[in-house]
Amino acid sequence: MQSTERLQGAKDIERTPCACSTGPFLLVSEAATVLKVSKSYLYGGLREGRFPGVQFGDSYRMRSDFVFGFISAPSGARFEDYAANWIAQAQEGVAQPVEAAA
Repeated sequence: MQSTERLQGAKDIERTPCACSTGPFLLVSEAATVLKVSKSYLYGGLREGRFPGVQFGDSYRMRSDFVFGFISAPSGARFEDYAANWIAQAQEGVAQPVEAAA
């Protein structure tokens, strides 16, 4: 029997913890609900490398620290700008990407 945990900052979303050792991930459907965008928009960005995430077989997962970092960013932050900044800083080896300027 698997337990579920409530995600911080996301109302009415539960998930089974990721079994991988690289960190917590969200299903694309969960991320779409939290971000209030369509799943197809997120899938396109993941396939094109515009959004941080990973592919497990045929399915994609989004990094929960990225998703929840964006929703706590200043209200004027654009999603695609935030994602580009987050990815650039992650590639430079910065432990915690900073928020994109509003």
